[in-house]
Amino acid sequence: MFSLDVLPADILLLILPSLSLQDAISLSMVNQSFYTLSQEHSFWLEPLRTTRNIQPIPCATMDDLTVRSTSDLKQLALRSVRLARNWSQPLPQTTGPTNTFSCGVHNNILFCLPGTDAIVLYSLQEGSIICANVKTGESSAPVSVNRILDMSSPLEEPTSFSVSLLADDDGDMSIVVLKALIHPVVTLETVFTHELSDGYIYAGIFMTPSVVGVARAMEIGTIEVQSFNLLNPKLSTVIVTDRPNSPVLGSTVIGDTVFFIIPQAGDAFVYACPPRLLAYSEPSPETDYTIQRSHVAHIPRPRDGPLSSSDPSPPSIMRLEYCVLSTEPNRGRNTISVARNITTAAPTGRQFPHSLEITFWPRPAPVPASSRFRGFKEGRERERADGRRMQPAQTICIPGSLSNQPGTAWELLVIANSGLAVVLVIDPPDPAAESPVDSQGPPLRPVPKLMMARYDPVLHSVSLHELRISAGTGQGADPDDPELQLDTRGICALGLDDHRGYVIVVTVHNVVHYIPYA
Repeated sequence: MFSLDVLPADILLLILPSLSLQDAISLSMVNQSFYTLSQEHSFWLEPLRTTRNIQPIPCATMDDLTVRSTSDLKQLALRSVRLARNWSQPLPQTTGPTNTFSCGVHNNILFCLPGTDAIVLYSLQEGSIICANVKTGESSAPVSVNRILDMSSPLEEPTSFSVSLLADDDGDMSIVVLKALIHPVVTLETVFTHELSDGYIYAGIFMTPSVVGVARAMEIGTIEVQSFNLLNPKLSTVIVTDRPNSPVLGSTVIGDTVFFIIPQAGDAFVYACPPRLLAYSEPSPETDYTIQRSHVAHIPRPRDGPLSSSDPSPPSIMRLEYCVLSTEPNRGRNTISVARNITTAAPTGRQFPHSLEITFWPRPAPVPASSRFRGFKEGRERERADGRRMQPAQTICIPGSLSNQPGTAWELLVIANSGLAVVLVIDPPDPAAESPVDSQGPPLRPVPKLMMARYDPVLHSVSLHELRISAGTGQGADPDDPELQLDTRGICALGLDDHRGYVIVVTVHNVVHYIPYA
């Protein structure tokens, strides 16, 4: 009988890149040769690199794995497998005490820095932002940005994250780019600002490493795209489209191409703006700065009728509300998501939130920089090919509607930086909504649920999980303190670090809770 023990070590090392982390761990436990190899640095390095190309591992994306010890790499592998196993369960369980951090008035999560202890928090009351280290308690000086209307996906660098904001100061609109630094101490600084022209409605802000921009439109006219070069603010472009003025739901970046999602007659259409039209340092070989209507994909309007077998009668769709979730575009990320709230009318005539759809979209590979402007015809063909590949992969329907907490900056749903998971707070369907108006007794509002929708990039499937939570018991905290009691009815902001397996929530008591699942 053939045995792996007869193969030399150098051959076994060639097998490692083809193994999953689970296979590498299992073989190191049952096979003597692999156990011996598991004491070597390279044994864990290759499976971790392979896994990192598909899904996050429990460290920052830009961390250099080669400088870590063998023992540290093994712990990364074990924690990654343990987290994947836990989150694959219908009811993932917490794996340790919930750490807490008092955030004061900065009680809205702008974004977390996955794989680190840093988080960027926003105060709707003060109109300011801080970067905080939840492990040490230190925080940066507040940066004033006034009211935030929209934000781009954070861009990740070795020791920092950058994000662009669409800010409103009593009607004066501006673009603000912030950089959050992690080492040696947490700091937050403004690296770019630009006041926008009056008379336009702005939405769909986006940012690449070199360009920041936003969609705009007047009350009468077509949608335009304005972009600025981050290194040379004097270099800018205005791209005219033939798309009539309508709300821009959001934007995302793939490579250097910007995609805008715009509603039309119940559908959500996607329009692509190629990099040759944006304000890059290299002048565009094109003189025509007009992008014509050429939708590359869309999410069709759901049909009237039962959305699940439990529906007693076909509901009539009355209103669709979209929310676009996007992730950092340039580090091998996998998906974006579009969430759609569906409001229907019951047979009684009353309107009620019926369900929430979450669609995960795969990203096509970015166009290599060397071939970006190789030729007019080839470039246009590449743009169209990328657009055709940008198709909805999987959609999951969640009964109920997004929970809402008065006084919060935005909806209670967040996408992981990896793009592979969405965490949200859902109000389950209210049975009273379909009851006659004169029904006896006050309606009982269902307790909200903390849910997670996960996209598996290997199986191309979406699964739904209910996250169980417990009261915060941070180091030195009193577990009987009522302000540390964690209940889904008191959640006002969400964050997700799917590298290390933390779901992050902020409560109405201005306390940040880090809930571990790995």
